[in-house]
Amino acid sequence: MKKVLIFFFLLITVVISITVIADVIQKPKEYNVILISEDTLRADRLGAYGNSNVTPNIDRLAEKGVLFENAFVNYDWTLPSHVSMLASLYGSAHGVLSVDNFINPNTMTIQKFLRGKGYYTFGYTGDVFVSRDFGYDQGFDFFDDEEGQSFSDFYPKLIKHLEEVKDRRFFLFIHSYDTHVYNQPSKILNMSKPDFDLWEEEEFSILNESDVEIIKNAYDSELHEYDQYIGRLYSKLEELELLDNTILIFTSDHGEEFLEHGKIGHGLGDPYEEIIKVPMIIRFPEEVDVNVKRITAQVQSLDIAPTILHTLGYRLPKTFQGKSTYDLIAGKKDRLHEFLFTETRGGISIRTETEKYILRPDYFEYYNLSNDPLEKNSLLYPGKRFEDEYLKFLQRNDKLREKIGIAEREHDVSDEIRKRILSLGYLI
Repeated sequence: MKKVLIFFFLLITVVISITVIADVIQKPKEYNVILISEDTLRADRLGAYGNSNVTPNIDRLAEKGVLFENAFVNYDWTLPSHVSMLASLYGSAHGVLSVDNFINPNTMTIQKFLRGKGYYTFGYTGDVFVSRDFGYDQGFDFFDDEEGQSFSDFYPKLIKHLEEVKDRRFFLFIHSYDTHVYNQPSKILNMSKPDFDLWEEEEFSILNESDVEIIKNAYDSELHEYDQYIGRLYSKLEELELLDNTILIFTSDHGEEFLEHGKIGHGLGDPYEEIIKVPMIIRFPEEVDVNVKRITAQVQSLDIAPTILHTLGYRLPKTFQGKSTYDLIAGKKDRLHEFLFTETRGGISIRTETEKYILRPDYFEYYNLSNDPLEKNSLLYPGKRFEDEYLKFLQRNDKLREKIGIAEREHDVSDEIRKRILSLGYLI
């Protein structure tokens, strides 16, 4: 009987060991992770991406890290885009596509995964679409989504918290709406156009180049102020001696149109470059093998969580749809994706390195990005190649949802939540 018990004990030990080994690529690294997502941030408004000296601190981060020149989101507005970022799932797989949806508790996210590995997980957000009202607090040990917070509002609390946990392995998620100017054009143009209504699309036609410059300058002004807090955070990480042991990611959930295609804003169903192209900058610990500092290959928000886990030494959850960018950074590959998909409420963008096909319910657009990077001249129908890829894309997402049980779980949206959403300029 004693021998049987010993054998049984050894068998359980082996099974547990195999399970643990199967979850790692190598001995896991003890790095901390900080993921910063600034809402509504176009890549081309940063100095590191070609703008004037508006963002010296983010630019400094880019100099110290890896900059992805062609990073794209997978949905064109905040709620579904951040779920895609944290869960590495396309919108049609995670199902959180409107204010009546809630993140299904079955959904594996980067914070849930790392919490399961012993990480302390904490987040500070600007409320509304990235809040517990939609299930974003799942997987966090601490989650601060106090109403109406900007980075400057929660910065003191965040720093105090960081000082308290600096000796623990941690995952920190930071999100704010500092550059979200959705409801600002009406205010800043009030003097010259007192009756201008941002949400009346026919009124966009009355704006001229001077009006657009006013809007851009206001946007850059908010961005510059936000950049100061990125600088303060970076300096604090240096002071606490955390930088050399931290993976630091800076990105956004979508961009913003400034009348390039006749509108101002985002989330309007138009997946043009100014809406879907965002900054992606990653600063790695010194010991990580970084051979390429500027990546030209196209990548996506879905790749952020896989890159984090790969760098830490963990295998990816089977539900993750993105890919690690590690081989691009190490110089082992020069391309990661043949096709990138960005979903919207009005269609989908299917992008290659040189082409973009936008499929809408009743028409399509097709652009040669090499010759027409501003997407001004739609070309003739390119054949079924993109539609075939779209069909496979939908089939993959359907199978994934069926396999892991992700489904839309609706909940009541209170009047208070709707009021806060409207305060950002959204229509619901």
